[in-house]
Amino acid sequence: HVISVLFIFFSLFITYQDWKSRSIHVLLFIGYLLSALLHIWYNPGWNWFDPLFNLAFVLILVTLSIIVLRSIRKIRTRESIGSGDLIYLLTTLLFFNTYVFIVALNISFIVSLLFHLIALRVSDTYKAKNLIPLAGFQAPVFTLFYLMHHEIYPIESFF
Repeated sequence: HVISVLFIFFSLFITYQDWKSRSIHVLLFIGYLLSALLHIWYNPGWNWFDPLFNLAFVLILVTLSIIVLRSIRKIRTRESIGSGDLIYLLTTLLFFNTYVFIVALNISFIVSLLFHLIALRVSDTYKAKNLIPLAGFQAPVFTLFYLMHHEIYPIESFF
């Protein structure tokens, strides 16, 4: 349960900091990575196949997204996704098996898009900054999936 508390703490702090300053401090990522390493160490069912498949999925998804954004909207790679968002995703994939990660990632993208569209309509400050706090939007979704999967009932049993 200590690992769950650490995961929740770092996820919520990432949400807060990404929303507040549109950046995430490196020490926060180090703490988040350390909680992922503790999760790996104390989880007897953890294996390297799931993170490798998760990594392949993220790399394919990000690569295709960048190609589409560059061809359709002429957006440069650095403008399409922030390094903090990538670091967050690469660390988060260590916490989940492939089934749960793919479902959580897709739902987090949908929720992020919805929150972004709502924030554009409601907040002029948000609209003026022209940045999407992707990790800040995704962290609460991944936190809910983590709690459901690790503390309540394994999600992959539904698949």
